[in-house]
Amino acid sequence: MDNQPPENPPFSPFNPPPIPPRPTIQPPPAPEVSVRTMESDIESARKGEVTPTPAEVLPQELEKELKEPVFQPETADQLPGPIEAEKPKKNVVKILLWLGGGIVAVVGLGLLGYFVLFPLLFPPEVPSTGSPSAAQPAQPTQPTTPLPVSQSKPHQSLFPASADLNVPITLSAVNLANIQSALKAEAIKSRPFGFISELTISDKNGQVPFGDYISALLPNLATTVVFEEDFTAFLYYDKDGVWPGYVFRYQGPDSNLSAFEAVDLSNLYLTSPGLKSQFKDGKAGNAPARYAIFTRPGAGFNYAKLDNNMAIITTSYSGLKAALELLDFGN
Repeated sequence: MDNQPPENPPFSPFNPPPIPPRPTIQPPPAPEVSVRTMESDIESARKGEVTPTPAEVLPQELEKELKEPVFQPETADQLPGPIEAEKPKKNVVKILLWLGGGIVAVVGLGLLGYFVLFPLLFPPEVPSTGSPSAAQPAQPTQPTTPLPVSQSKPHQSLFPASADLNVPITLSAVNLANIQSALKAEAIKSRPFGFISELTISDKNGQVPFGDYISALLPNLATTVVFEEDFTAFLYYDKDGVWPGYVFRYQGPDSNLSAFEAVDLSNLYLTSPGLKSQFKDGKAGNAPARYAIFTRPGAGFNYAKLDNNMAIITTSYSGLKAALELLDFGN
Protein backbone atom coordinates (compact mmCIF):
# COMPACT_ATOMS: atom_id res chain seq x y z
CA MET A 1 0.00 0.00 0.00
CA ASP A 2 1.13 3.35 -0.90
CA ASN A 3 1.51 5.83 1.89
CA GLN A 4 -0.92 8.54 0.72
CA PRO A 5 -2.24 11.26 3.00
CA PRO A 6 -5.82 10.99 3.87
CA GLU A 7 -8.27 13.17 2.01
CA ASN A 8 -9.56 14.59 5.16
CA PRO A 9 -6.93 14.60 7.81
CA PRO A 10 -8.22 14.32 11.25
CA PHE A 11 -8.92 17.47 13.23
CA SER A 12 -6.22 18.59 15.43
CA PRO A 13 -5.31 21.89 17.05
CA PHE A 14 -2.45 22.11 14.72
CA ASN A 15 -4.50 21.44 11.64
CA PRO A 16 -7.62 23.80 11.57
CA PRO A 17 -10.38 22.74 9.28
CA PRO A 18 -10.67 24.55 5.97
CA ILE A 19 -13.08 27.52 5.72
CA PRO A 20 -15.78 27.05 3.16
CA PRO A 21 -16.19 29.89 0.61
CA ARG A 22 -18.95 32.53 1.28
CA PRO A 23 -21.90 32.56 -1.02
CA THR A 24 -22.12 35.53 -3.37
CA ILE A 25 -25.15 37.77 -2.50
CA GLN A 26 -26.68 39.82 -5.29
CA PRO A 27 -27.82 43.39 -4.28
CA PRO A 28 -31.55 43.96 -4.50
CA PRO A 29 -32.81 45.98 -7.39
CA ALA A 30 -32.93 49.75 -6.83
CA PRO A 31 -36.37 50.97 -5.80
CA GLU A 32 -38.30 53.09 -8.15
CA VAL A 33 -38.50 56.73 -6.98
CA SER A 34 -41.28 58.89 -8.24
CA VAL A 35 -40.86 62.71 -8.27
CA ARG A 36 -43.63 65.16 -9.13
CA THR A 37 -42.76 67.73 -11.72
CA MET A 38 -44.77 70.30 -13.60
CA GLU A 39 -44.71 68.09 -16.67
CA SER A 40 -46.02 65.10 -14.69
CA ASP A 41 -48.83 67.22 -13.22
CA ILE A 42 -49.79 68.47 -16.67
CA GLU A 43 -49.74 64.88 -17.99
CA SER A 44 -51.92 63.68 -15.12
CA ALA A 45 -54.37 66.49 -15.78
CA ARG A 46 -54.57 65.50 -19.44
CA LYS A 47 -55.35 61.92 -18.43
CA GLY A 48 -58.19 63.09 -16.22
CA GLU A 49 -56.62 61.96 -12.97
CA VAL A 50 -57.83 63.79 -9.89
CA THR A 51 -54.55 63.50 -8.02
CA PRO A 52 -51.58 64.20 -10.24
CA THR A 53 -49.34 61.16 -10.61
CA PRO A 54 -45.69 61.84 -9.97
CA ALA A 55 -43.48 61.06 -12.90
CA GLU A 56 -41.17 58.12 -12.63
CA VAL A 57 -37.55 59.04 -12.70
CA LEU A 58 -34.87 56.55 -13.19
CA PRO A 59 -32.39 56.22 -10.33
CA GLN A 60 -29.57 57.31 -12.61
CA GLU A 61 -31.45 60.52 -13.50
CA LEU A 62 -32.23 61.17 -9.81
CA GLU A 63 -28.59 60.59 -8.91
CA LYS A 64 -27.57 63.00 -11.66
CA GLU A 65 -29.93 65.65 -10.35
CA LEU A 66 -28.74 65.13 -6.78
CA LYS A 67 -25.12 65.48 -7.85
CA GLU A 68 -25.78 68.92 -9.45
CA PRO A 69 -24.45 71.77 -7.28
CA VAL A 70 -27.08 73.47 -5.12
CA PHE A 71 -27.40 77.27 -5.71
CA GLN A 72 -26.02 79.30 -2.86
CA PRO A 73 -26.45 83.11 -2.66
CA GLU A 74 -23.28 85.05 -2.96
CA THR A 75 -22.09 86.80 0.15
CA ALA A 76 -21.01 90.41 0.28
CA ASP A 77 -17.37 89.29 -0.05
CA GLN A 78 -18.11 87.23 -3.18
CA LEU A 79 -19.98 89.96 -5.06
CA PRO A 80 -18.05 91.42 -7.99
CA GLY A 81 -18.36 95.05 -6.85
CA PRO A 82 -19.14 97.17 -3.78
CA ILE A 83 -22.72 97.28 -2.60
CA GLU A 84 -24.15 100.84 -2.47
CA ALA A 85 -26.83 101.48 0.10
CA GLU A 86 -30.03 103.04 -1.04
CA LYS A 87 -30.35 106.78 -0.56
CA PRO A 88 -34.03 107.39 0.14
CA LYS A 89 -33.40 110.85 1.66
CA LYS A 90 -31.87 112.15 -1.55
CA ASN A 91 -34.83 110.89 -3.53
CA VAL A 92 -37.27 112.49 -1.06
CA VAL A 93 -35.48 115.85 -1.30
CA LYS A 94 -35.60 115.69 -5.08
CA ILE A 95 -39.32 114.93 -4.99
CA LEU A 96 -39.97 117.82 -2.58
CA LEU A 97 -37.95 120.20 -4.75
CA TRP A 98 -39.89 119.17 -7.82
CA LEU A 99 -43.21 119.58 -6.00
CA GLY A 100 -42.18 123.01 -4.62
CA GLY A 101 -41.04 124.17 -8.04
CA GLY A 102 -44.29 123.00 -9.57
CA ILE A 103 -46.39 124.84 -6.97
CA VAL A 104 -44.40 128.07 -7.46
CA ALA A 105 -44.76 127.79 -11.22
CA VAL A 106 -48.52 127.25 -10.97
CA VAL A 107 -48.96 130.21 -8.61
CA GLY A 108 -46.80 132.44 -10.83
CA LEU A 109 -48.77 131.51 -13.92
CA GLY A 110 -52.02 132.19 -12.05
CA LEU A 111 -50.88 135.64 -10.93
CA LEU A 112 -49.58 136.44 -14.40
CA GLY A 113 -52.88 135.47 -15.94
CA TYR A 114 -54.97 137.35 -13.38
CA PHE A 115 -53.05 140.62 -13.31
CA VAL A 116 -51.64 140.76 -16.87
CA LEU A 117 -53.45 138.55 -19.35
CA PHE A 118 -56.98 138.94 -17.97
CA PRO A 119 -56.99 142.79 -18.10
CA LEU A 120 -55.59 142.64 -21.64
CA LEU A 121 -58.18 140.16 -22.85
CA PHE A 122 -61.12 141.64 -20.92
CA PRO A 123 -60.57 145.39 -20.46
CA PRO A 124 -62.95 147.13 -18.03
CA GLU A 125 -65.94 148.76 -19.61
CA VAL A 126 -66.03 152.53 -19.51
CA PRO A 127 -69.53 153.73 -18.58
CA SER A 128 -71.10 155.65 -21.38
CA THR A 129 -71.81 159.26 -20.57
CA GLY A 130 -74.41 159.51 -23.28
CA SER A 131 -74.78 162.26 -25.77
CA PRO A 132 -74.15 165.83 -24.68
CA SER A 133 -77.75 166.74 -25.46
CA ALA A 134 -79.16 164.04 -23.21
CA ALA A 135 -76.91 164.81 -20.31
CA GLN A 136 -77.88 167.52 -17.88
CA PRO A 137 -76.13 170.82 -18.40
CA ALA A 138 -72.98 171.09 -16.40
CA GLN A 139 -73.17 173.48 -13.52
CA PRO A 140 -70.70 176.31 -13.78
CA THR A 141 -67.95 175.86 -11.28
CA GLN A 142 -67.66 178.62 -8.81
CA PRO A 143 -64.17 179.93 -8.35
CA THR A 144 -62.92 178.87 -4.97
CA THR A 145 -61.65 181.70 -2.88
CA PRO A 146 -58.61 180.63 -0.88
CA LEU A 147 -59.00 181.04 2.83
CA PRO A 148 -57.00 183.89 4.16
CA VAL A 149 -53.82 182.78 5.79
CA SER A 150 -53.51 184.23 9.24
CA GLN A 151 -50.31 186.19 9.35
CA SER A 152 -49.25 188.05 12.42
CA LYS A 153 -48.36 191.68 12.03
CA PRO A 154 -44.70 192.55 12.49
CA HIS A 155 -43.88 193.23 16.10
CA GLN A 156 -43.62 196.85 17.11
CA SER A 157 -42.48 197.71 20.60
CA LEU A 158 -44.93 199.66 22.75
CA PHE A 159 -42.02 201.28 24.59
CA PRO A 160 -41.34 204.71 23.07
CA ALA A 161 -37.91 204.60 24.69
CA SER A 162 -35.62 201.67 24.09
CA ALA A 163 -35.12 199.10 26.82
CA ASP A 164 -31.67 198.16 28.07
CA LEU A 165 -31.69 195.04 25.88
CA ASN A 166 -33.99 193.46 23.27
CA VAL A 167 -34.08 189.66 23.34
CA PRO A 168 -35.90 187.61 20.64
CA ILE A 169 -37.55 184.41 21.91
CA THR A 170 -39.00 181.78 19.55
CA LEU A 171 -41.41 179.17 20.93
CA SER A 172 -41.83 175.78 19.26
CA ALA A 173 -45.40 175.77 20.63
CA VAL A 174 -47.37 178.30 22.65
CA ASN A 175 -47.93 176.51 25.94
CA LEU A 176 -47.17 177.03 29.63
CA ALA A 177 -44.12 174.77 29.73
CA ASN A 178 -42.41 176.40 26.74
CA ILE A 179 -43.14 179.93 27.93
CA GLN A 180 -41.84 179.39 31.46
CA SER A 181 -38.78 177.51 30.18
CA ALA A 182 -37.86 180.38 27.81
CA LEU A 183 -38.35 183.08 30.47
CA LYS A 184 -36.33 181.20 33.09
CA ALA A 185 -33.49 180.63 30.62
CA GLU A 186 -33.27 184.40 30.14
CA ALA A 187 -33.80 185.26 33.83
CA ILE A 188 -30.76 183.27 35.02
CA LYS A 189 -28.46 185.59 33.10
CA SER A 190 -26.65 188.06 35.29
CA ARG A 191 -28.06 191.59 34.99
CA PRO A 192 -27.60 194.69 37.19
CA PHE A 193 -30.44 195.82 39.46
CA GLY A 194 -32.97 198.07 37.68
CA PHE A 195 -32.18 196.39 34.31
CA ILE A 196 -35.04 195.87 31.81
CA SER A 197 -34.84 193.28 28.99
CA GLU A 198 -37.54 193.65 26.34
CA LEU A 199 -38.67 190.27 24.92
CA THR A 200 -39.95 189.74 21.37
CA ILE A 201 -41.93 186.48 21.57
CA SER A 202 -42.78 184.64 18.33
CA ASP A 203 -43.42 181.17 16.94
CA LYS A 204 -43.21 179.69 13.44
CA ASN A 205 -45.98 182.06 12.28
CA GLY A 206 -44.35 185.20 13.63
CA GLN A 207 -45.47 187.36 16.53
CA VAL A 208 -47.47 185.35 19.07
CA PRO A 209 -50.94 186.89 19.64
CA PHE A 210 -51.37 188.15 23.18
CA GLY A 211 -54.72 186.38 23.57
CA ASP A 212 -53.04 182.99 22.91
CA TYR A 213 -50.09 183.86 25.12
CA ILE A 214 -52.06 184.99 28.19
CA SER A 215 -54.48 182.02 27.80
CA ALA A 216 -51.53 179.63 27.96
CA LEU A 217 -50.34 181.25 31.21
CA LEU A 218 -53.82 181.72 32.75
CA PRO A 219 -56.12 179.08 31.20
CA ASN A 220 -58.97 179.95 33.60
CA LEU A 221 -59.03 183.64 32.69
CA ALA A 222 -62.60 184.43 31.65
CA THR A 223 -62.26 188.02 30.53
CA THR A 224 -64.46 189.58 27.87
CA VAL A 225 -61.69 191.89 26.77
CA VAL A 226 -60.62 191.56 23.12
CA PHE A 227 -56.84 191.77 23.00
CA GLU A 228 -54.87 193.03 20.04
CA GLU A 229 -52.25 190.58 18.79
CA ASP A 230 -49.06 192.59 19.31
CA PHE A 231 -47.73 193.09 22.81
CA THR A 232 -44.48 193.94 24.59
CA ALA A 233 -43.04 191.59 27.22
CA PHE A 234 -40.19 192.46 29.54
CA LEU A 235 -38.16 191.20 32.51
CA TYR A 236 -37.23 193.53 35.37
CA TYR A 237 -34.22 192.71 37.57
CA ASP A 238 -33.88 193.91 41.19
CA LYS A 239 -32.44 192.67 44.48
CA ASP A 240 -35.49 190.49 45.15
CA GLY A 241 -35.49 188.61 41.84
CA VAL A 242 -36.57 188.82 38.21
CA TRP A 243 -40.13 189.97 37.48
CA PRO A 244 -42.05 189.53 34.18
CA GLY A 245 -44.43 192.20 32.91
CA TYR A 246 -46.60 192.83 29.81
CA VAL A 247 -47.87 195.90 27.97
CA PHE A 248 -50.78 195.34 25.53
CA ARG A 249 -53.73 196.99 23.83
CA TYR A 250 -57.39 196.01 23.94
CA GLN A 251 -60.30 196.69 21.59
CA GLY A 252 -63.76 198.15 22.19
CA PRO A 253 -65.28 200.01 25.08
CA ASP A 254 -65.36 196.93 27.32
CA SER A 255 -62.10 197.39 29.15
CA ASN A 256 -62.94 195.55 32.35
CA LEU A 257 -59.72 193.80 33.48
CA SER A 258 -61.06 192.67 36.84
CA ALA A 259 -61.11 189.05 35.58
CA PHE A 260 -57.43 188.87 36.62
CA GLU A 261 -58.52 189.06 40.25
CA ALA A 262 -60.55 185.81 40.02
CA VAL A 263 -57.82 183.44 38.82
CA ASP A 264 -54.61 181.88 40.15
CA LEU A 265 -51.80 184.22 39.10
CA SER A 266 -48.84 182.04 40.16
CA ASN A 267 -48.07 180.98 36.53
CA LEU A 268 -47.05 184.57 35.77
CA TYR A 269 -44.11 184.25 38.19
CA LEU A 270 -40.81 182.47 37.60
CA THR A 271 -40.82 181.14 41.20
CA SER A 272 -43.67 180.72 43.64
CA PRO A 273 -44.84 184.18 44.93
CA GLY A 274 -46.39 182.76 48.08
CA LEU A 275 -49.83 183.71 49.43
CA LYS A 276 -51.81 186.58 47.93
CA SER A 277 -53.64 189.30 49.83
CA GLN A 278 -56.89 190.99 48.81
CA PHE A 279 -56.86 193.37 45.84
CA LYS A 280 -56.83 197.09 46.59
CA ASP A 281 -57.08 200.30 44.60
CA GLY A 282 -53.90 202.08 43.74
CA LYS A 283 -52.20 204.36 41.23
CA ALA A 284 -49.96 203.73 38.21
CA GLY A 285 -48.58 207.18 37.63
CA ASN A 286 -51.73 209.27 37.23
CA ALA A 287 -53.86 206.28 36.13
CA PRO A 288 -56.06 204.19 38.42
CA ALA A 289 -54.74 200.71 39.18
CA ARG A 290 -55.47 197.58 41.23
CA TYR A 291 -52.87 195.56 43.11
CA ALA A 292 -52.39 192.60 45.48
CA ILE A 293 -49.32 191.82 47.58
CA PHE A 294 -47.83 188.31 47.96
CA THR A 295 -45.87 186.96 50.91
CA ARG A 296 -42.64 186.64 48.95
CA PRO A 297 -40.60 189.87 49.19
CA GLY A 298 -40.98 192.05 46.09
CA ALA A 299 -43.88 190.02 44.65
CA GLY A 300 -47.07 191.91 43.90
CA PHE A 301 -49.53 191.76 41.01
CA ASN A 302 -50.52 195.12 39.46
CA TYR A 303 -52.76 195.98 36.53
CA ALA A 304 -53.75 199.39 35.20
CA LYS A 305 -55.50 200.92 32.19
CA LEU A 306 -53.44 203.61 30.46
CA ASP A 307 -54.19 205.98 27.57
CA ASN A 308 -55.15 204.92 24.02
CA ASN A 309 -56.66 201.56 25.04
CA MET A 310 -53.34 200.49 26.49
CA ALA A 311 -52.97 198.39 29.64
CA ILE A 312 -50.13 196.98 31.72
CA ILE A 313 -49.76 194.02 34.11
CA THR A 314 -46.65 193.40 36.22
CA THR A 315 -45.57 190.90 38.86
CA SER A 316 -43.88 193.49 41.10
CA TYR A 317 -44.50 197.10 42.02
CA SER A 318 -40.90 198.07 41.25
CA GLY A 319 -41.27 196.56 37.76
CA LEU A 320 -44.44 198.60 37.24
CA LYS A 321 -42.65 201.87 38.02
CA ALA A 322 -39.70 201.03 35.71
CA ALA A 323 -42.03 200.16 32.81
CA LEU A 324 -44.04 203.38 33.24
CA GLU A 325 -40.81 205.37 32.82
CA LEU A 326 -40.13 203.62 29.47
CA LEU A 327 -43.74 204.25 28.43
CA ASP A 328 -43.21 207.92 29.28
CA PHE A 329 -46.39 207.79 31.31
CA GLY A 330 -46.46 210.69 33.79
CA ASN A 331 -46.26 210.16 37.54
